[in-house]
Amino acid sequence: MMAPIRASAAPEGVGWAVNLEGDLTRENWFRALDRTVARVLDEQPEVLIVRVKDVEVIDLEGIGALLRTRRRATEAGARFVVVDGQPAVRRRLEVAGVLTLLEDKGEID
Repeated sequence: MMAPIRASAAPEGVGWAVNLEGDLTRENWFRALDRTVARVLDEQPEVLIVRVKDVEVIDLEGIGALLRTRRRATEAGARFVVVDGQPAVRRRLEVAGVLTLLEDKGEID
């Protein structure tokens, strides 16, 4: 059974961090992520950090959700970075060819 995705947010440095918990898969609706990101982007952060340390499973739909979130953030003028990925999640992002796009190595605070 897949764990439903949960999202919470808190200010962090010059930006906001969105903490994800659960599985980023097609079986889950991404409304919690979408609502949280919309609320955070209303704050006009310089950086949107998405922490995925509590995500154990990600599929192509989950990768798509991260890419859509990145697009929304950059269109709002915020830098976007995914951090704290579990090895399986990082590998999935790497195999999909999006790891370097989502993991900005610059300073985030």
